[in-house]
Amino acid sequence: MAPGDGAPGVPRGTWDFGAIAAGWGAPDDGSGSEGETVNNRYASSFSRLALAATVAALAGCVVYDPYMTPVTTYNTPATYDRSWNAAVGAMRDMNVQVVREDRGAGVIEGNRGGTAVMTRVITQQDGRVRVETNTSDAGLADGLSRAYDARMGR
Repeated sequence: MAPGDGAPGVPRGTWDFGAIAAGWGAPDDGSGSEGETVNNRYASSFSRLALAATVAALAGCVVYDPYMTPVTTYNTPATYDRSWNAAVGAMRDMNVQVVREDRGAGVIEGNRGGTAVMTRVITQQDGRVRVETNTSDAGLADGLSRAYDARMGR
């Protein structure tokens, strides 16, 4: 198609939007100039250049996350006295009737509804304190463990 010719099948002097979208330009008035087509090409080039500049400018924007200082918690080993008091308190919380407390030997004995309960508080060689509870009732053992943990702040 030569410059100045209208789009095929379109009479001269009328707008063919399909032709404009295809890049053939504005209607041909017979003057032989392609002013509208050239302007459309420059506008299209300018739009692409503006888009590329905007994308490049936004690519340079960096947002950093705020600096968060890590929180360090130190697990201090439980003292024997604290563990002893928590074990006795847990037995009382679970309605166990304490019949014997021997702090020196680390033994607490009690009963609840005919079920015997024995808790031992032992200081290990590395300085940590271990508490073990023995009973035949699994639900009671679980309740004593939860009550002990609650009293120890766990």
